Amino acid sequence: MPIWNVYFYDLTGDGRPELCASLSFGSGMIDNRVVIYDYGKGASYTLEDRGEYDYYLRMDERDGCLYVDKKEYDTERRAATGRLVFQEECIAIGGW
Repeated sequence: MPIWNVYFYDLTGDGRPELCASLSFGSGMIDNRVVIYDYGKGASYTLEDRGEYDYYLRMDERDGCLYVDKKEYDTERRAATGRLVFQEECIAIGGW
């Protein structure tokens, strides 16, 4: 499935950038998700909710931070938006 964008961004705060990407996944039923790969730890983290919501990653050029738009599955109706955060070994939308 397509990888829509990839950013090098230090999300974990360890001083080394992680690979942060938006991608589509599936066959028949396609969902969009955010995947972070911390190559220093060899760990990956996913923000997904198959069949309920789609997640789209974007860079805000004004502040240089990564944001996530959460939309109802297979629609353009935005359910939430916020900065991509890493907390307690999970990725999430900040403020939600």
